[in-house]
Amino acid sequence: MNEKNLAGNFKSYINVSPKNNGEKNGSVQEVNPKLLNGKCDRDHGRFGSLFVTNYKLSFVPLERSQDDECSQRNILLGPYDAALTSVGAVWLTDGGPARRRRLMPKGDMPGKVKGLQVICKNMKVLTFSFVNSPIGHGRRVAMALIHHAFPKRHDLLFAFEVKEPYYPTLPSDLNMFIRPGDWKRELERCECPHWRITCINGTSDAFMLTAGETLIVPSSVLDYNLMESARHFRSGRVPVWVWGRPAGAALLRSGELLPTDHSATAESVLLEQVRRSHPKLTPPHVIHLCGTSLAAPAAAGAVLPPLAALQASYNKLVELCTPTTLGGFWVQDSQYYSLMEASRWLRHVARCIAFADDAARHLAGNAMV
Repeated sequence: MNEKNLAGNFKSYINVSPKNNGEKNGSVQEVNPKLLNGKCDRDHGRFGSLFVTNYKLSFVPLERSQDDECSQRNILLGPYDAALTSVGAVWLTDGGPARRRRLMPKGDMPGKVKGLQVICKNMKVLTFSFVNSPIGHGRRVAMALIHHAFPKRHDLLFAFEVKEPYYPTLPSDLNMFIRPGDWKRELERCECPHWRITCINGTSDAFMLTAGETLIVPSSVLDYNLMESARHFRSGRVPVWVWGRPAGAALLRSGELLPTDHSATAESVLLEQVRRSHPKLTPPHVIHLCGTSLAAPAAAGAVLPPLAALQASYNKLVELCTPTTLGGFWVQDSQYYSLMEASRWLRHVARCIAFADDAARHLAGNAMV
């Protein structure tokens, strides 16, 4: 981390222009958002307008800068824009970063909002001050941001609300993996005859609520057996086919095995059906990302920690990469490597890469993973 990284963060004053700037014949210059063409500026303390749509947070500087035309561009997002799905946290400030309080989706909104600090999931920090703005503007912006950035249901996100007919406009041979026919074409393309398609997960007997209606399973497994075995896997996620090739290599995924009385038996039965799906009856190689197999426990420290520990590690990384004050930046910069090591994030990333390398080597050796 260095000063260049810190320079990407900026502080802006909303809806107020400096004296004698932007005024022509007694009128104040009006700025509007350019939804498909963002502008870039690295200066601090810019005056301008802040817009919140159901897709993004957009800041439009009141005055242009010489750097506006020579910076990286994006057709949808400019350097002062942030897609609402990338907003990780919103903090209420007193007009500066010294004192702040996190705003929660279901929390109370204060009557007066002097400033906001937006921490994005890509480590971008946007700081806005409303101290010179008309009364109530900051609160309206904060309420709109909280409402659209943290919807109560995923179907309230922008991608669901606009309901653009993307699928019918795509080429007919492009597989979107939405309908059963899509998976059938993929199975035929990979030439894997020992696997079958079941749509039981799209009926009232659905057992894997976090998956689609179409599942690809070994041909020798009956739907009834899948329903029985699902009770022993977290979220009912029994091993299902994801990708394969004619020689027998196949990639499967499943949920963590639950510690029930018959979990080991259920896992062994399903793995035997998977083995029969290989042309050479090769046993599958099981990689336990988290948790262990009751039949063959993994070595200590060889798996990823629980999701709560991963989230805590990520939060430490975000805190390290998003200093909110210059003093905080210098403190973290002097201890950067020790703080990074303490977060254990790089250890988790390295472990994920090791898992991927292990899976790729077995697939290259015509095994099932």
